[in-house]
Amino acid sequence: MPEAVASSLAVLQRRLEDFDAARGWDAVSPAHTALHLMEELGEVMREALHLEGYKSPDPAARERLGGELADVTLLLLKLASQYGVDLEKVVLEKMAANELRFPLEESEAAMQIYRERQGLEQPKLQTQTLEKRNLEMLDARQSTLEMPE
Repeated sequence: MPEAVASSLAVLQRRLEDFDAARGWDAVSPAHTALHLMEELGEVMREALHLEGYKSPDPAARERLGGELADVTLLLLKLASQYGVDLEKVVLEKMAANELRFPLEESEAAMQIYRERQGLEQPKLQTQTLEKRNLEMLDARQSTLEMPE
């Protein structure tokens, strides 16, 4: 069984830097990393097409999708490292900015329009449930930001 999974993007990013350095893969240019990332995104879409019904159903598609998403994540972490970006920090900052930019009330109305256009059922979640979930996510994020380094 593999060792315990890292608990944060920053830990994963450092682990990947060490992994690449040990193999000499840290010499790969960021442009080539980005090209490889795009290739892997294509593989994610191939599996999504099976899962969304655009291609014939394939029971193994979800498992393969997980592997492809892992490849995309690792390459994204690598690209961030190559450009000196602390991905965990900027992701948390972006999430906080998006929470201000897209208030829950406005997002619910926009999603209702989207669902109507797509012919989808309206969700059965109530606003109170969504607000509670959002507060829990904010509390979790705040706890993460307050953790000592």
